Amino acid sequence: MWSVWASGSIYQFMSINQTPGERRVFRLIRQRPGISRVELAGAAALSTGTVTQIVKRLRDRGLADEGAVSEARAVGRNRVGLRACLEPDRMVGISVRPDLIRYVVVDWSGAVREERTIAAQHLVDQGPVIDRLGQALADQRGTLRGVGLGIPEFPAVIRDQSAGWAENFRRALEVPVTVLNNGAAAAVAEEWRWVEEPPERFLLVYFGSGIGGALVHHRRFGRPPSVHPVEIGHVGISLQGIRCICGNVGCVETVAGPARLARQWEGLESARERAALVESAEEALIYALSSVINVLQVEQIVLGGLNVPVLERFYGTLIRRLGSLRTPRGAPVKPRLSQIGDYSAAIGAALAAIDGVPDLEVV
Repeated sequence: MWSVWASGSIYQFMSINQTPGERRVFRLIRQRPGISRVELAGAAALSTGTVTQIVKRLRDRGLADEGAVSEARAVGRNRVGLRACLEPDRMVGISVRPDLIRYVVVDWSGAVREERTIAAQHLVDQGPVIDRLGQALADQRGTLRGVGLGIPEFPAVIRDQSAGWAENFRRALEVPVTVLNNGAAAAVAEEWRWVEEPPERFLLVYFGSGIGGALVHHRRFGRPPSVHPVEIGHVGISLQGIRCICGNVGCVETVAGPARLARQWEGLESARERAALVESAEEALIYALSSVINVLQVEQIVLGGLNVPVLERFYGTLIRRLGSLRTPRGAPVKPRLSQIGDYSAAIGAALAAIDGVPDLEVV
């Protein structure tokens, strides 16, 4: 995954000749602008001497520099923060859904510099919209260093077309293109933005047009995690249910999918009917998630994705109910709501392109 894709200092750094420690330190500097050498040593599980040597090499290559200086809290040297020096380079993240396309432009620290939503009401509209987006981005080709393309697993037509879209982006922009599932992309964004050290493994439940997600696993913060898509919306809950877009019958998405909920919500007038709709969706999703928790031994769950009125109560109730669940080992499940918002998949796609996250496809 770590390979020389193009010319320029960042790609020379991201080569197979670099040690895991060097990549880990560089990632932490990008994630935490202003981090000190002592803080790097603790977060990367390396000695202070090793971190000092790595930082010197990064500074010699023009990849990092010293930033703000703050007074030490105890006797000794002042605290010197570090920052990545890769401006004005940018990464693009694109999230494709059946009803819209979102894209963001992020810098190497993961900060969003530009965001946009493009309506695409029908699947046949996706291709032309993405082609126009590629043409527009071609004007910024000199500052773009990679593209992350997030796609849904279903409907299959989007998944099948994604390879062609990725190849078109690669040719037009002359940069590597990372292709991944939208749920996995949202999980990458969540891991990157985790304020404290993330848990060894957590499950991101992603609400888009359907319900996806991913299991994120890593043993040391600062190292790109392994991200494994989990199609939560296609866990079967009934043998006599509605036929799902995946081809099976009775998937949880046919009861609790956000697109379905939004359509039905608008057609109901009474508060009682709407409450019943949300309750049936909650029951279906709790049933599916309890199975996933047991199979994957997950203790931390993050709910993320869409922020629409029909889901506001839905999220709150799910968090309360998930908090009462236990893993097979008896540990309590720790649920919380993501703070990233509707652009999480697009942001995560861009961040995955930065990191070269294992197990993802690169064109």
